[in-house]
Amino acid sequence: MGSRNAARPAPFDRSQDYGARRAVILAEAARQFNARGYALTSIDGIAERLRITKPAIYYYFRNKQQLLYECYAQAFDLADEALARAVAEGRTGRERIELYLRAWLLDARASDAQMLPLREGRALPPTLRQKLDRRRRARRDRLRAIVAEGVADGSIRACDPKVVVSAWAGAVAWILEVYDPAGPLKFEQVAEELIALLMRGLVPVTPSPSVVPKARLRRDGERVG
Repeated sequence: MGSRNAARPAPFDRSQDYGARRAVILAEAARQFNARGYALTSIDGIAERLRITKPAIYYYFRNKQQLLYECYAQAFDLADEALARAVAEGRTGRERIELYLRAWLLDARASDAQMLPLREGRALPPTLRQKLDRRRRARRDRLRAIVAEGVADGSIRACDPKVVVSAWAGAVAWILEVYDPAGPLKFEQVAEELIALLMRGLVPVTPSPSVVPKARLRRDGERVG
């Protein structure tokens, strides 16, 4: 699994306020979790990369598990904000879904709050995993409701919202899991292709004029009317 942002980390500037310094540590932790996985990422490695001491990191975070949890929480905040904006700005269910996907995959990726594969969450203690699971389920249920709204308003073809949202989740997890920044395509290109595929799958099906509805045929195949 490769890091999607190979740039140097922002410098740890002690003249910045507490929140800014904490954000720099969190961003570097996310980069290393993405590049190496949770098990192979160490507080020592994060500190070395930022040119600060290990105790300096412990001043802002209790341990590596809290760092991982905060990475997820920050990414979930961005996802929730993206969904809220999509609901406010979209006119139909389909528009809201596309706005959300673009904001989540493209806008969130441009920030320091990098998205992590969900499998890394297994390293968290049960109480923290449960917190994240509650948030994930709430957003999943809201997305299902938006798909259902799209079916009702005619912007989305008839489908099962549970299947649709699960398929999206799997596709997004695939990008986070296997995307290689050293490959021929930029992350934005892969994301745009995925969004296009997902949205095309929601387009309502318009029956071709050449297709005769079954109800309009006699058993012998003779057209009625």
